[in-house]
Formats: sequence, C-alpha cells, structure tokens
Amino acid sequence: MKALLAPFAVSLIALVAGCGGGSDDALGSEELVKQADTVCEQVNNETQALPTPTNLKSAASTIDKTVAILEPAQAKLKGLKAPDDLEAAYNAWVAKTGEIVDTAKQAGAAAKKGNEKALARALRKGVEINRQTNDLAGKVGLKVCSADNQQ
Repeated sequence: MKALLAPFAVSLIALVAGCGGGSDDALGSEELVKQADTVCEQVNNETQALPTPTNLKSAASTIDKTVAILEPAQAKLKGLKAPDDLEAAYNAWVAKTGEIVDTAKQAGAAAKKGNEKALARALRKGVEINRQTNDLAGKVGLKVCSADNQQ
C-alpha cells in the first residue's frame, strides 16, 4: 500500500491549480514564477507533514487531507494572471494540474470503498499526470512546481 501511495503523494504534493491569463493586471514572468512557486512550496511543506498511509482507511484520510490542502492553494493561484508570453503555457499547466485534484478525489473515494484496484488505477493515473504537469510547469518557468518532490 505504502509503495503505491508514495508516487501519488508526490503528484499531489507538487501540484496545485488555478486560472490565469494575460491582461492589464498580469504579473511579470518573474513575479508569476515567484508567487506560484511559493504556493507550491507551502503545499509541499503541508502535505509532507501528513502521515504515510498504512492501509485503506488511513489512505482515504491522508488523501482527503491532501485535497483539503490543494483546494485552497488553487484558490490562491486563481488570482495570478500570467503575462501574455506565458499565458498558453500557464493555462495548459492549470488545466493539467486540475486533473490531479480530480484524480485524488477518485483515489480517496476508492480507498473509502475499500476498492484497492480502483485506488491503484487512480494512483497510477496520478503518477502519469504528475509527469505531464511537471513538464508543463517547466515550460512556465516554475521551479518548485515542476520538481518531482519524491523523497
């Protein structure tokens, strides 16, 4: 169980989502990177402090706590406006990271139902989405948000 949850926890830790777009109130690229990476760092710190699940019940609890950390982080990022030159990459990252939260919710539901196969599927899906999201975050220039934070 722990081996399956570890990669997914990395996916959840590294990823947060929001909406952005170029406009008159858009941040400069350096400021966007700084603010988004700060949010990711906070998420990393909070989720890394969560206990490692040892069974389905504790997996459900840890996943629920992780989602509860990610959703407010997403709200923080919703106010960030990417400059025009990063808008497409930022929006692609945002869309892909939203899939992580959805997948986490699926994993949590599977764990609550005791469905190990569905949990394992969600965890594998989360790992793949994490890889894709890290690539997209790198295109935006994000450092913390693009790092694979597996310990």
